[in-house]
Amino acid sequence: MKKEMICILCPRGCRLSVDIDTLEVLGHSCPRGTQFGPQELTNAKRMLTTTATIVGAIHKRIPVRTTSSVPLDKIFECMKEIKKLKLIAPIRRGDILIENILDIGVDIIASRSL
Repeated sequence: MKKEMICILCPRGCRLSVDIDTLEVLGHSCPRGTQFGPQELTNAKRMLTTTATIVGAIHKRIPVRTTSSVPLDKIFECMKEIKKLKLIAPIRRGDILIENILDIGVDIIASRSL
């Protein structure tokens, strides 16, 4: 049986066909497709970008992101933890705001200085 999907790792958006039993990938134009297909079937992950509350800055929200991909089933739990943040300016781009969120080995960092 095959699973059809679109690769999201580069702008080409290749239409992949992944064999569910063997994890063989067809339809990729670059090596990233051969990595994306099997991972999407076995352990789908995404980068998480959002905003957090900051006090004492010209804006009320600061953009934040994960340092690497987060399992899809942990995205909403991560969002709940980020929502609890009440940061105080100044914050520098790259500052770690939450270290090892949910014990999944991923940090939440600031995407902008404020």
